[in-house]
Amino acid sequence: MIWLIKLTLPRTLISMLNISLHPHKKITGIRKKPPVRSTTGLLQHLAFDNTILANIITTVSTGKIIMINNAACKLLGYSKRELLTKNRSDVFDIHESSFIKMLKQRTADGHSSAMVPAIKKNGKMLTCEITSAVFRDGAGTETAITTISDLSQRILKQKIIDTEKEKNVSGNIVLARLKSDGRLADNSRWIQYMAKASYDVMWDWDIAGGGIYVGDSLEEVFGYKVKGNTVAFSDFNACLAHGEKHAVKRKLLKILASGSNGWNDSYMFRRHDGSMAATISRASIIRDEKGKAVRMIGAIQDVSRIQELKKKLEDQLAIHRADIKKEKKVAATISQSILKQKKIDVQKEKIIADNIVLAQLKSDARLAANNELHIEKFNLTSKLSFDGIWDWNLLTNDFFLGEGFEELFGYTVKSAASMDDWSSHLHPSDKTKVEKSLQEAIAGSATRWEKSYRFIRSDGSVARVFGRASIVRDPDGRAIRMIGVIHDLSRQKELEEKLELEIRLKQKQIAEAATDAKDAERSDIGKELHDNVNQLLGASRLYLDMAKQGGKDMGKYISRSSEYTLTAIEEIRKLTRGLTTDIIKNYGLCEAVENIARDTMEVNPIKISFLRKGFMENSVNDKFKLNVFRIVQEQLNNILKYAKAKKIVISLSQNKTSITLVVSDNGIGFDTAKKQRGIGLANIKSRAAAYNGNAGFVSQPGLGCLLTVMFLLAAK
Repeated sequence: MIWLIKLTLPRTLISMLNISLHPHKKITGIRKKPPVRSTTGLLQHLAFDNTILANIITTVSTGKIIMINNAACKLLGYSKRELLTKNRSDVFDIHESSFIKMLKQRTADGHSSAMVPAIKKNGKMLTCEITSAVFRDGAGTETAITTISDLSQRILKQKIIDTEKEKNVSGNIVLARLKSDGRLADNSRWIQYMAKASYDVMWDWDIAGGGIYVGDSLEEVFGYKVKGNTVAFSDFNACLAHGEKHAVKRKLLKILASGSNGWNDSYMFRRHDGSMAATISRASIIRDEKGKAVRMIGAIQDVSRIQELKKKLEDQLAIHRADIKKEKKVAATISQSILKQKKIDVQKEKIIADNIVLAQLKSDARLAANNELHIEKFNLTSKLSFDGIWDWNLLTNDFFLGEGFEELFGYTVKSAASMDDWSSHLHPSDKTKVEKSLQEAIAGSATRWEKSYRFIRSDGSVARVFGRASIVRDPDGRAIRMIGVIHDLSRQKELEEKLELEIRLKQKQIAEAATDAKDAERSDIGKELHDNVNQLLGASRLYLDMAKQGGKDMGKYISRSSEYTLTAIEEIRKLTRGLTTDIIKNYGLCEAVENIARDTMEVNPIKISFLRKGFMENSVNDKFKLNVFRIVQEQLNNILKYAKAKKIVISLSQNKTSITLVVSDNGIGFDTAKKQRGIGLANIKSRAAAYNGNAGFVSQPGLGCLLTVMFLLAAK
């Protein structure tokens, strides 16, 4: 018997196969369609052949491949004729632990998903995610349909991105040599200005004086509000993790004494709320004529969110590769991960201070005189920032791009760039609205511009970015300059969308489980009316027909007919009592459980005890209580049908965080590792999942059964 609880296969594919996959229904014979294929059937067959995802269909008993689509041929490197001569062992490593685990789960549940290596025709191994489900064809043969998703390219692309990011060292930073205290002061103001525009926390350390200037983004990124934007080195050191303080300081002092012109490091940095942020830092070291370090200019980037997302995805991959013995631990980890993803952090998109203080230039003459110095300072700062920094002189139309532009998007930065070097790479669908937004900001009175848009990288891939700039205006309000940054959100967005997809899939599965439970209930009602009540009424009518013929036994026949009629009425009454929710509304869950226990004992030789431990009726709604009542009904029905038990104990308890239902019996038990007949156990699990619960069965042959259902209560 094949019972399917959930299925993520395409509906078109299911329809094409002429099967009905219902989790609650036993799939027996399937009516064969005429050999003449209809137009709809032809379209469905074409849909299967041309669907983007790779699909193969195999026989369960032998593993022989009996049907494939074009995507599967392309992925594995075979022709259709070649694949139809192959077995599943030719395209999957059937001895790999995750594949073995997938087969066991598919045997138990009728379907399964796993991350397994696939084998191409050339022998190359591909990391793939597969979803497989079992059904019976028209001849009654167990057949499996498997959908294959290639993950290797996504993994390779992510590794390339990570490798490029790790190469962001400051060894090639060209340092501007400051020739006077006046120029040093002017440069300090420039660094302060760029610190307000960058997504990173920019800082400028006067080693001789001891003060460290930090940008306004320090408050937004780490929560610290610094008076005068100046801190001491001891303040910085105090925010490092206790186990890293000495190591970071020792490495920094060693670099300062070595004569090197660059420093980079990664460390944990304590936020204002006490939490720890993973960061990466780099800086350039400015030295005097004697080689003594006099100043450091650097940037700190908070990479906590990216590392968190990477770790969660790595954990998901590790889960699929885990040993069978870790199954319970894996399930708990996945559950917790799904709950946590509902609180996805969106603060990265807001990393910039709203109070950008713009430097006002006093005259066109001063702008021209200082232009060369500003370019030098711009290049220095742009190398330190993890963003792409740009500077647009609206009077001369000169446009400068920082080296971060090349680092982020792969384009070589020209010495004499123009606005077209930026706008020509805007995504065609965004280009018009971005340029319009920019021109409106310049023409108006705004002092800041920001926009989310897509940007084409040199390799043709699309980056999702967030741009923000400050607009410098003269005393008459005319825009004369724009300085801004481009922050690449692609990697973070991609990771967040993957996790959001997992959440949506889980919610869909819960909704489908609830629907399946309702359909199963309707099926049970139909069976009860057909197999029980209908037979009783049929027997009653038979005795009435016999009584109509008269004779000495007429009275006996009428009496028998009356007995069967009364029995049918009682059965309908019991069935109605099981369906109605009035007993829950009028009396509550506990009394409803006591009533069903009492009624069950009246017609069955069994003792049922009900224990209530701290459960509060008014703490949950009627729908939740009805759901728990249905679980009790389902399990009692399972015990009466299969367990041959003499004693049942029902316990309902509640604490601050959860409500727990326990149903135990002393029946014959069963092997939980084997697939069970019927859908009773699956219905119980589906009902539990619909209310944020988890159902587990503990049983062995001859030792009875223990059902535990735990519902987590929402935190107040």
